[in-house]
Amino acid sequence: MDNVFGSTGSNTTIYDVIEKYHKDSDVNNTDEMNKAEDEDYDVDDNEEDSDSDDGITVTIGSNNYATGNDEDDLHLADEDEDTHDKYWRNKLRPNHFLALRITNNEVRKVVEGIQDVILEHEPQYEECCIPLNSLQITLCTLGLDTTEQVAHVCQVLQKIKSELQGMVRKDKTILFKGMENFFNRVLYAKCECPQEFLDMVEHLRLCLKQEGIEIRDNHEFVPHMTIMKITPTVARATGKKYIKVQRVQN
Repeated sequence: MDNVFGSTGSNTTIYDVIEKYHKDSDVNNTDEMNKAEDEDYDVDDNEEDSDSDDGITVTIGSNNYATGNDEDDLHLADEDEDTHDKYWRNKLRPNHFLALRITNNEVRKVVEGIQDVILEHEPQYEECCIPLNSLQITLCTLGLDTTEQVAHVCQVLQKIKSELQGMVRKDKTILFKGMENFFNRVLYAKCECPQEFLDMVEHLRLCLKQEGIEIRDNHEFVPHMTIMKITPTVARATGKKYIKVQRVQN
C-alpha cells in the first residue's frame, strides 16, 4: 500500500508488484513442505494461537515481514477442529493485508525501549518482538488466491488513491497511548485515531467490497500497533502459549 499511495517515495509500479508476486509464489511453493510442521502444530492444539500472521505475505508494499490482523486469526485458531478442519481454516484465513506503515523514528524508539525492557526480564520472547521496520496499523485483511486478484487490488488502490488522500488532512495525527492485549497472546499499543482516519478506513473497505475483493476481517476494526506476540516456536520451546501480560505491561 505504501508503494501504491506513494508514501515511501518508491518507484515501484503495479507491474513490479505483480512480478514480485510471481517470484514470491515460486519461493512459497518450494518452502511449503518446510512449513508443514508449524501447520500441524496449529491444528493439533485447537486453542493455539496461529501466530496470527504466519502465512500472510505483504506483496503490496516493500516489507515482507508477515503481519496482519491478530484478533481475527486468534479466533480462527481457537475454533473447534471438528467444524473447521485445516483445509477450511486455511480457506477462511486472510493471506494479504493493507496497512499503514509506522515510520516515525520517535515511535520506533519508544517501541524499541519497551521491547528491550521485556527481553531484559523475559529473554525467551526475543523472536516474538516485531521488528521496528515492520511496525504498522493493519487497515484490513484480504483473501487473494490468484495473481489476477492481487493485480486487481493494485488497480483498485491506484484508482481510489486521490480520493482516499483527500479524506485525511496532513495535520491530523495518530497517538499511541498505553498497551493492551489480545487474549494474552498479542501485546499491542493502543491507537487514538482521528475520526477522519476511521472514516477513510471504512471507505477503503467499502470500495474494495464494491470491486468484489474479499475482506476476511471477522471483527470490528480495532486500530492497534503490535509490539510482540507469541509464536508457535516459542510456545513449543517454553510450553507456554500466553504472555505474562501483567508483568510485561508493568
